[in-house]
Amino acid sequence: MYIVQGVLEEENMTEREERCKLLRYESSKFPRGESTSLSDYRSRMPADQQYIVYLLANNRSQAENSSYYESLKKKGYEVLFCYDSYDDLTMMNLGVFDGKQIQSAESVTMALSQNPSDDSANFDIDTTSENYQKVDSFLAFSTYLEGY
Repeated sequence: MYIVQGVLEEENMTEREERCKLLRYESSKFPRGESTSLSDYRSRMPADQQYIVYLLANNRSQAENSSYYESLKKKGYEVLFCYDSYDDLTMMNLGVFDGKQIQSAESVTMALSQNPSDDSANFDIDTTSENYQKVDSFLAFSTYLEGY
């Protein structure tokens, strides 16, 4: 917690980035319990990857079962798992590390899905009739409720 506080309170960006090198997070590339630094994550990033990606969750199981993680995993993205709200605050405050933007898994998934020219934006969409019926029923019910 003291390291995070030091990172957040540092106004000099060069010093802030140096302190960031002390931060550790679990990664989708490593087994549960192993952590990695932002520097190590950055060194493993493909040249064409725009973002350092993190996912806030209560625990690893919840993170690995996230639909955002599943979408990014299919595209080959490494995702940092953050388990405390101050980790989310830290990542949002940093914004950039070693020239790469730090973005939540939710933001990256949305950005990739809104760029139709990007081949990596082809996320799987469940079009089974069962899910269609659920959505159709929900829409009918919500339309019914609008009358009240």
